[in-house]
Amino acid sequence: MSLSAAWRAALDELVGTAKPFSGQCFRSVEIAYARPDDVISGEGTRLHGGRFAPRGVRAVFASLDEETATREVAARKERLGGRTQISIKAYPRCTYVIAVELDTCIDFRSVEASSDLGRALAAALDGDVNLIV
Repeated sequence: MSLSAAWRAALDELVGTAKPFSGQCFRSVEIAYARPDDVISGEGTRLHGGRFAPRGVRAVFASLDEETATREVAARKERLGGRTQISIKAYPRCTYVIAVELDTCIDFRSVEASSDLGRALAAALDGDVNLIV
C-alpha cells in the first residue's frame, strides 16, 4: 500500500504540527479486556492491528470525550460488519478515563474532509480502500 504524492505531502505537513499533549482521554473496551493493565498495554493492537497501526505495533486508541469513544466503537463495527450495533459478545463494555502524557501528538480535528489529507484519512479508516492514487 502506498500514498500518492499529494497525500504524502499533506501528511508531512500535518506531522509538522505535532506537539506535546497532556490530559485525560476515554477508552471503551470489552469486558474481556477490561483489566486496567490491558487497557493501556497496546497488546490487542500489537496482536491484531488497529485503525492506524499494523500488527506488531503497540497502540492505544482513546478519545477526548466519552461520546466520541462510544461513537468510534459503533462506527468501527459498522465498517467491519455492516451494522452499527456491536456484537452482543462485546458487551458489557467498560469505559476508562486514562491520563495521557505524550511528547508528540498530532491533532486530526483540524483536517478538512475535502482536502487531500482528509480523503487519505477517510481511506485509511476504510480497510477496503486502496490508497494508491
